[in-house]
Amino acid sequence: MFCLWLNGAYAYSFYKKSIFQGIIVGLVVILISYALLPEHLRFSRALIIIGSVITLLSVFINRLIIHTIPFLPQHFYQSKKLRLLIVGYKDEITRVEKLILNSELNPKIVGFVTPGTETSSYYLGIIGQLEEMINIHSIDEIIFCAKDIPFEIIIKNMLALTSKDIDFKIAQPETFSIIGSSSIQSSSDFYSIDMNSISKEKNVRNKRLFDILSSFILLIFSPFILIFTKNSFRFINNSLNVLFGFKSWVGYYIGLNIETGNLPRIKTGILSPLDYVKNKDHSITYLNSLNVLYAKNYSILNDFNILIKGFNQIDRK
Repeated sequence: MFCLWLNGAYAYSFYKKSIFQGIIVGLVVILISYALLPEHLRFSRALIIIGSVITLLSVFINRLIIHTIPFLPQHFYQSKKLRLLIVGYKDEITRVEKLILNSELNPKIVGFVTPGTETSSYYLGIIGQLEEMINIHSIDEIIFCAKDIPFEIIIKNMLALTSKDIDFKIAQPETFSIIGSSSIQSSSDFYSIDMNSISKEKNVRNKRLFDILSSFILLIFSPFILIFTKNSFRFINNSLNVLFGFKSWVGYYIGLNIETGNLPRIKTGILSPLDYVKNKDHSITYLNSLNVLYAKNYSILNDFNILIKGFNQIDRK
């Protein structure tokens, strides 16, 4: 059950493969634990295999039944034709539209949005009306034409829409394809800047799990760690605050009156992305960029690296 949870099988919308992945990971963990047991405590390995198969079938049937009941919130993920908006001026929109129509994804282009303040029949509206258009037209994805819109304006609009369950893409100028992270050869893969990364259910779960495990380990080895800390009481206090969910080991940098209100909300961190980088540039622009990149590219590995790099600061107030 724990491995199913880690693989997202308890999310409201989940992939069928998450069930198989969870069961397989759980089976591996059980088999490893089995191998470490004294021989007189080991039972038949066939029971483990049979139990895993029965679990797989029962969980899958359970989810299938739940999926067919309309008023229950949990359902299998169902792919659908993407509905998207393109934000830019006419010439760049025409170029981007051709790239999209030639791709294998074949999304539905609902309309175009002008980055300016004056509109015409060609546009659905202006960039300031994006939230209304998302709600009215059930938009799944927004593509910003970087040639027509300053990067600061793109980021500002992404941050303003982080509560919406949509993807954001940036079409770079003078390129023959909009390249995605999964392929550098296919124009069907769009380059994605996902401002909701740190607020997605899977990453919220992973971040909390990292905080619990790391705090637990640090507390176990605290007799040795206390030798290297300047403030022993504060180190213990920080570890307990993170363990019980009052704080996180890593959060946004909040010094120098940095504004984080538009970023996805997370717990206050003991450390920040600034503890990882060697460049100690304290300009507002640089620090804001660090916070945005942390939210956009969140992973457990990032938190781990920041914790290791900033280890001598874990007793920070």
